[in-house]
Amino acid sequence: MAALLLNGCATHNTPTDTNTHKSASEPSQPAPPVSEEPVLTGQQRAALDSLLLQGERALKDHRLLTPIANCAYDYYLAALGIDRRNAEALHGLQQVVEAYLDLSLKAARNNRFAEADKLLKRARIALSGLTAWQATERVNDSAANLESVANSIQMLRGADRHRLLIERKALTQRDENLSQRLAEFGRQAKKPGMRVVILAPSDRDGRWIYQQLRKAPGEFRIRGEIQIGIPAQVELLSLQPIEHTAK
Repeated sequence: MAALLLNGCATHNTPTDTNTHKSASEPSQPAPPVSEEPVLTGQQRAALDSLLLQGERALKDHRLLTPIANCAYDYYLAALGIDRRNAEALHGLQQVVEAYLDLSLKAARNNRFAEADKLLKRARIALSGLTAWQATERVNDSAANLESVANSIQMLRGADRHRLLIERKALTQRDENLSQRLAEFGRQAKKPGMRVVILAPSDRDGRWIYQQLRKAPGEFRIRGEIQIGIPAQVELLSLQPIEHTAK
C-alpha cells in the first residue's frame, strides 16, 4: 500500500565546547543526556500535528487502510516519516491493528468467515507497518492479540451451532413459557466451552433474554454478547479446542 512519507527530519547539531582551557584539577562534568526527540522546524511540527489530527479523524470515521492516502494507516506512517518515535503515531497504528481484529472476530461470531479472514489479513498488513518502526513492545502486544484472535476464529469456524428463534409477541409480553424455554437453553449455555450470541430488537430485550438464560442451574457463567437486530434469537456455539496433528 502506498504511504505518505514526508522527508526532512532536522539533524541534531552538536554543540561546540567553548571552555577549552578548563583546569586539569577541576572534576570533569558528565555529558548531558542526548535527547531522543528530533529537532523539528516549525514547518515540520505543523505538518506533524496536521497528520496526527487527520489520522485521529480517519480512525473515528473507520477509514483504516483505505482509501489510500486518506486513511489512518497512511497518515500515521507519514507522521512517523517526520518523527520516527512519535508515541501518538505509533499508538495510532496499533489502534488500526486492534480495530481490524475486533471487526474480524465480530464477523466470525456471526458466521461470516470469508469477511473475517479478509479483515484479519488487513490486521496483518497494519501490523507490518507498525513492525517497520521497531516499536517492539507495541508490536509484541498486537502480535499476541492477532494470534489470539486468529485462534478464536478457527475455533468458531469449527463450532457446532444451535439456534433458538424467539417470537416477537412472546418477547414483548415477557411470556412465561418463553422464559422457561430460555432457562432450559441456558442450561446448555452454562456448560464448558459454550458461547451465546443474543440477537434482539433492543438492548432492553437483549438483557431480558440474558437474564432468563442465567436462571438455569450450572457452575459456569454464560459467555457471549448481545447484538441489536431481528429476528430475535439466541445462538449457542459449542467451541472445541483445535487439535494440531504432529507431523
